[in-house]
Amino acid sequence: MRGFFPLIVAGAGVLVVGCTSPVQTSNGYTVTSAAPPQELAQAKGCKFVVSEISDLRRDPSVIGMLGPRVIRGPDDPSQWIHNVLEGLRSYGFDVSFRSAEISHVLTASVAIENVWVSSMATAKTGNVTLLVRYARDEIPFKEVHYRGAESEVNWFNSSDEIQGMIDEALAQILEAMSHDLGDLCSEAPS
Repeated sequence: MRGFFPLIVAGAGVLVVGCTSPVQTSNGYTVTSAAPPQELAQAKGCKFVVSEISDLRRDPSVIGMLGPRVIRGPDDPSQWIHNVLEGLRSYGFDVSFRSAEISHVLTASVAIENVWVSSMATAKTGNVTLLVRYARDEIPFKEVHYRGAESEVNWFNSSDEIQGMIDEALAQILEAMSHDLGDLCSEAPS
């Protein structure tokens, strides 16, 4: 029985070390939803050019803390948002990036305003806010702050849990953008 106690302490020490190591989020994005078929039909032929992606945060390297664990943001925030915005294709939009031909096409500059992960007791939350400025023929006409937020039980502080929570918040943003884009494309001048 004596030999058993140090084994438990050693195991607990490993567990504590593992729980305090930083978590690095990914530049990837997993599409978690798509538009219903009737909305896909409405989006067909809607061209949308992302003319710029920027990051307005003071320190994009850290996006929060879960207990003692530092949560690090994606190493390339612009590529990360590029990958996220490609998810609009699952809604039927023809998305391109920095196209040379932007006349009579809906364009947008997208800025990361906030990405934050935090915990309280047994729950964790993730928030993402993007500022999107829509333009046509390089004339701005609409500015929208899109926010996605996800709260979940904090089981293990694992990388997969944290990434999934951020992806769910981003899916909410894409859903809201898809509704606006559908309206904006239908208002396009002929």
